[in-house]
Formats: sequence, structure tokens, C-alpha cells
Amino acid sequence: MSNWSIRKRLFVATAFFTLICVALFQLLWVPRVTTVLVEAERREVQRQVDVLIDGLVPFILSNQNAAIYETLNNIGDRFDNWHRILLVRDDDRQIYPLHDVEQTTGANTIGMSRDINIRGDTWGRIEIDVDLTEQLASLNSELRRLGAAAVSFLTVSIAVVGFFVDRMITQRLVKLAAAADKLGAGDYDADLPSPGNDEVGRLTESFGAMRHRIVENISSINEARQQAETALEAKSRFLATVSHELRTPLNGIIPVADILQASPLDAHQSKLVETIKQSSRSLLTIVDDILDLTQMEEGRLELRRVRFEPRKLVEGVIDMLKASAQEKALFLNREVDAGVGTYFGDEDRIRQILVNLTGNAIKFTEAGGVTIRCRWLSEAEGRSQIQFEVEDTGIGIEKADHERIFDRFEQAEGGLARRFGGSGLGLAITKSLVDALGGKMGLRSDYGKGSVFWLTIPLENADPESAIIQLTEQGGCEGTRSPHVGETEAFDILIADDNTFSLEIAKAILGSHGHRVQTVTNGREAVTAAEKSDFDLILMDVHMSEMDGLEATRRIRALPSGRSGTLIIALTASLFDDDKSRCLAAGMNDVLAKPFTHETILRSVEKLRVA
Repeated sequence: MSNWSIRKRLFVATAFFTLICVALFQLLWVPRVTTVLVEAERREVQRQVDVLIDGLVPFILSNQNAAIYETLNNIGDRFDNWHRILLVRDDDRQIYPLHDVEQTTGANTIGMSRDINIRGDTWGRIEIDVDLTEQLASLNSELRRLGAAAVSFLTVSIAVVGFFVDRMITQRLVKLAAAADKLGAGDYDADLPSPGNDEVGRLTESFGAMRHRIVENISSINEARQQAETALEAKSRFLATVSHELRTPLNGIIPVADILQASPLDAHQSKLVETIKQSSRSLLTIVDDILDLTQMEEGRLELRRVRFEPRKLVEGVIDMLKASAQEKALFLNREVDAGVGTYFGDEDRIRQILVNLTGNAIKFTEAGGVTIRCRWLSEAEGRSQIQFEVEDTGIGIEKADHERIFDRFEQAEGGLARRFGGSGLGLAITKSLVDALGGKMGLRSDYGKGSVFWLTIPLENADPESAIIQLTEQGGCEGTRSPHVGETEAFDILIADDNTFSLEIAKAILGSHGHRVQTVTNGREAVTAAEKSDFDLILMDVHMSEMDGLEATRRIRALPSGRSGTLIIALTASLFDDDKSRCLAAGMNDVLAKPFTHETILRSVEKLRVA
């Protein structure tokens, strides 16, 4: 962009701004001032008419018509813009003037008619037409002069400012831009504007230093790589955040299935509800894939330790994917060794792995079917090596592709993505999960002969007769036995959530256990409720309208002693460590992840008993 081009644009912008100011002045300000003047004149005329009526009443009572005429004549002479003064009795008999007077009309005319009341009766009326043409013309003339002066002053001010901007900033920036163009073309000797103490001067100094560094050491490749990694990290964070938003609808499925399962059902209905629960939990696990990948990259994947039976886990995976296999007329079998017992481990992560592998096998199999196997291999120091296998009769994978197939966004061959669909991300996440669990994963396959994906995971042995509730690595509780809190003691609980489904589900679960539940839909209402009533527990959604859960918690903590110490647990679908830290820093006692289940929300109430 040339120096002349910038000046030309500045001139055009100044002219355009001036025209806009003139248009706004004429279209908005002048009519507004005119309206104000007309209203003020109307009120003044009304006041004067009231005074005139008060002066005429004595003459009317004493039938002094001459005095009436003289008074009205004097008024007409005094106010030359009162073009018509008409005095009429109640029987429409005209008293003044003695001749007919034509009514004045027009946009600049004020017409007024006032009744004359004597001793409670209407004697007649007085009508007056006031012409404001001269006053408005004078006002408009003054406004035009004022507007012209203001626009001139504004234009001159803009021109002066533009001149200094051109001298102090524009010319120097143009010179700096020219130097940047030459630098991009490989010319490192372009002249730079003189440095100074302002922002452009500092920019010039920075540009010179950058050019010097480029000449000294060509590091553009490393800088580009670093920028690419930063962009990739930002993208991963964005995708993880989006995955959190997808968790919200699941909060209307999983807890409802829990509530439905607790109601009277026959065997078939109970089986269907269990399938809903298993499938929704599997869907939640899949939604969390991107979040897991991000956490694994940052070295902060959270692992849980719960008591589970691999046999039932495999059966659940079969039930979840049976419909997909039936749609393609494939068999879906399971083979679990009799020696496989009960263990402690991250059941959800293992389920996620098996669902990924089995779903992948079904997708790439056109005939035959898929078999899931579970085997006990060995035991040492209270831990057993358990091997899972997923074998299919699908297209198989060439040996040359066995290694890279576990890389992100990779498939055995490019055509598979178009034929079978998928991004190739599932196996990368699966491999990372197996590594995080301390296991190993591999593949046996030949092209056209099917595939066997295997994984070996060390699991802590568990007593099958026990129902111990174990603590997770994050301090929560996990186990096979749901905490039956509230069966012997009812608590006063406040739930604050702007999501109707979450609110009603949590209320239903807690109410079914005898707790007294009050609900609000934003943080401001939560603070008000906490001021008026004593609650044993507050379940506080973090993201709400009007006032979020963090600010509401801070205000509750500032209440008088007794109510400020209420146990507050955050409800949130954001599971990053910094999100949890913000909740704790605001004064919350713990965090409950959405979508919550029957067990997890009751476990929050259990904290009251522990406290």
C-alpha cells in the first residue's frame, strides 16, 4: 500500500464522516430541537390562555362586552403570531370578533381551544391559532450556523489529527511495510524508519532485532514447528472442550435408566433397561475418547480402581454390539476361561477398549463374525495377567501395516476410509489406554484372513465374596455396592442447575431416598435460598445464567457463620484439572462429574455422613 493510498483513504474517511455528521444533525438533532421548541411554545400559549380566561371572567359576569373586545384586541396586538382569537358562547354564538375569521392551519400552527367555566357551568370557549413559522425559521437558521460551525471544527480537528497520524505513524509504517516486503523477498538491507520511544519506534526496533537474528541464525524452521505444535495443542484443547458439551444429553439418559431400573419391571424390561445403561455408558466412553487422548498427551489421564468381573464385562460388550452384528448377519461370540475371576481395575477403560476393538472388527467384517475371548495367563504378587482377544473374519491387515495402524488417523490402506468410514483415531486411543493401564497390545493378521487384536492387562486380585468400596486415585469412592444414604436419615438439599433434565433427575433420585430437596435455576436464586434456609448440602452447577456457580459459592461462603459452611459440591461436565481447581478455589468442597449416576449422586450425600 503506497503512502498516497493511505492519505487518500484518510481523506475519503474524513469526508464520509463529515457527511454522516451533517446527516445525523439534520435528520435527528434539528427535528428533536424543533419538537422541543413547539412543545415549549404550546405550554406557554396554554399558560397565557389560562391567564386570559381568568381576566375575561369578571367582564363576562358583568356583561362588559366593550372590555372584552378591548382585552382581546390588545392580546391580538401584543402577540402578532396569534392569528386567530375566537370567543364563542355555549350556544355557539360568536362574541368576538364580530366578523368571521378563517382558521389557520399548517405544520407550524398551534391550535388551542379552552372551555370557560363560570360557577361550575360552561359559559363558552375561546379558540386561538398561533403561527410559529417565524420562530422556527429563526431557530433553523441558528441551528444551521451552529451545525456548520461544529462540523467545521470537527473536520479541522480530524484533518489536524490525520496530519499528525500521517507524519508520526502512517509514513513510518509504510516504510516498515516496505522493509518487510523486501525481507520476505530475501533482501535484508532495506532501510527502516528511525526508532523512537513510541509504539512504532518499538516495533521498528523489534523488526530490526528480528532481521538481525534471521541474518545471524536461520531458525525459521524450528519456529514454524513450534507454532505448529502450539496450534495442534490448541486444536486438541478445543476438541476436548467440545466433547464436554456432548456429555450434557447423556445426563438425561443414564440417571433416568437408573431410576427406571429401580422401578418394578419384568425380566424382559429389566434386560432392555440394562442394555440402555450399558449402551449409554459406552457412548459416554466414546464421547470421552478425545478428552482421553488430550489427557494422555499431557500425562494426566485419570484411572479408576473398582471391583469388577471380566466375564460380565464381556457379556455387556456383546449385548451392546449385538444389534450392529445382526444388521450385517454376523455372529458375535464370547469365550471366557473358567479361571477368570474377580479383580480390581479400571472397568470403564477396559470396556472402552473392547468396544473400540469389537466395533472396529464388525465394521471391517463382511461375512462370518467376531469372537471376544478372555483368558487368565499367570499370577504374581497378588496380580493376575488377563488377556483379551478380539478376533474377526474380516479383510485382514498386511504385515507391513501392523505397526503404523496404531498411529493416529491411520488405516491399513487409504481406500478403507472411503469404503468403511472412520477416522483411524480409535486404535490410537485404544493403544494409549492399554499403555496407561500398564498392559501390552498387539496384532496377528494376514491380508484376507481376518485379524486378532490382543491385549494383556495386569489386574489386582479381589475376593469375590467381598463388596469393598475402594477409593479412586482422586479420592472418590467406587465399588459394587451402592451407598444407601438417606435410608435412616433425611437431609435438606439444595440443587442449583439451569438444565431442567439434570435438575429433575437429581431431585427424583434424592427424593426417592427420603431427602428434602429444593431446586433453583441460577446462582442468584441459590444465594437467596441459602440466606433464607439452612441446608445440609448444596449441589451447584458451575455454568448457569445470571450468576454462575463459582460466584454463587463465593457469596454463600461470605454469609454469616452457620450457613457459610454448608457442604457445596460442584456439578460440571468440565473435567480438566484447572476446571476442578477453580471450583475448589471458589470454596466448593468437591466436584461431581456430569453425567452423574444414581450411585455417584448418592455418594455425594454420603460425604455428609463422613463429615
